[in-house]
Amino acid sequence: MATSGHHEAASAAVEIRSVDYVPDGERHGGVASQFTLWLGANLQVTAIVTGALAVVLGGDVFWSLIALGLGQVIGGAVMALHGAQGPQLGLPQMISSRVQFGVYGAIIPIVAVCLMYIGFSASGSVLAGQAIGQLLGVDAGIGIAIFGGFIVIVTLFGYRLIHMLGRVASVVGVAALPIYVQQAVCGPPDRRVAERTAFRAQPVSVGDVLVSIVADCLWAVCGGLFALSASQHLLPRYLRRGGPWGRLWAHRYP
Repeated sequence: MATSGHHEAASAAVEIRSVDYVPDGERHGGVASQFTLWLGANLQVTAIVTGALAVVLGGDVFWSLIALGLGQVIGGAVMALHGAQGPQLGLPQMISSRVQFGVYGAIIPIVAVCLMYIGFSASGSVLAGQAIGQLLGVDAGIGIAIFGGFIVIVTLFGYRLIHMLGRVASVVGVAALPIYVQQAVCGPPDRRVAERTAFRAQPVSVGDVLVSIVADCLWAVCGGLFALSASQHLLPRYLRRGGPWGRLWAHRYP
């Protein structure tokens, strides 16, 4: 009892199960918490920029929405099914990769994932740093440092704090989404941009549509590497309550 109480107190403070197996007695959360976690993670500036690539690459809003929707459904299904391993194994992604690749063979996906983490962190830090810099009226470098310090603190406190921030980000993101849409539809000063953002079907190449589908599909599939780690704190019974599909719907919402 004393040991269990100690673990519960520690888990409420500093993260103690970062790459370790999570025992059933320490698991918590449910389908709703997974939904808000992934909804909040996707209603942010990096996801918006990734979605905007469809228009930047030459598509219009009509075909871009179709391409993005297909990409999210295909990639999100892979991500959701991948995350279903978390409650069963109770292990993070890179540890469970040893089952498929072996202890030494797992080095290959680990290197690939580390490169992906570096790229994701770099792009997210730059965009978030620029936003913080504009908000506080400071240099973008200072904004990046502020954002990096915040991320380190969140990482130290771990799973519970991340889920709390996911709920807050979901509310803020949903509230701000109509403003983004209004600015995108009504605000572009450039005539060529206005033509692209008009909601009507325009001539577009098949290649542009396919590129948009692949880009958004990859965005969702890469989330599968986080999905297993995010669901390892759930009890196995939540697999029968739509946990993977909660992640799918939340991830494809933006």
